[in-house]
Amino acid sequence: MRLSHRLLCTGVIAFRVMHLQRDWKKLFLMGGWKLKNQLVVLSLFLFGLAGGGLSANAEITIRKSGAVAWTVDANGAIRERGKKVGSIDSNGRVRKNGSLIGEVESGGTIRRSGSKIGSVDSRGKVRKQGRLIGEVDSGGTIRQSGRSWGSGSNCCDDQGRRKVVAVIVFFGGFFD
Repeated sequence: MRLSHRLLCTGVIAFRVMHLQRDWKKLFLMGGWKLKNQLVVLSLFLFGLAGGGLSANAEITIRKSGAVAWTVDANGAIRERGKKVGSIDSNGRVRKNGSLIGEVESGGTIRRSGSKIGSVDSRGKVRKQGRLIGEVDSGGTIRQSGRSWGSGSNCCDDQGRRKVVAVIVFFGGFFD
């Protein structure tokens, strides 16, 4: 939901709540069923708006040396310092400038131009041709050869970690 639309909805809701506050006494003392139903619908709408707002803004943020380097939004758009540089789809296929450059399969296999170059397991361990070179742990810490490389937020499940690995491998030079 766009910010301007959200603000408009918030204004309408605030007006309706003020109207309900004015009729609060009537609601409970006189048994206004219509007003009670409106209050229930308004409450459900507010809970839905809050839940929708959380999911719409849930994007993966990847930091390198403390600074935000990449974000991956809910649609899979990969942005580097605000500029769109690529995308990742729900199947793990990674595109740069519209061209397919690689993928991170659901089983964890990392491929560049169709050739297997590494893997990531369910615990976030990243391997290049079988050799452990790093990890993305459940807290979002990204390590390369045991040293801190960066961090990720909103990335702690399997799919989120695969997205982080895709970004750091194909855009961050993690395998270089």
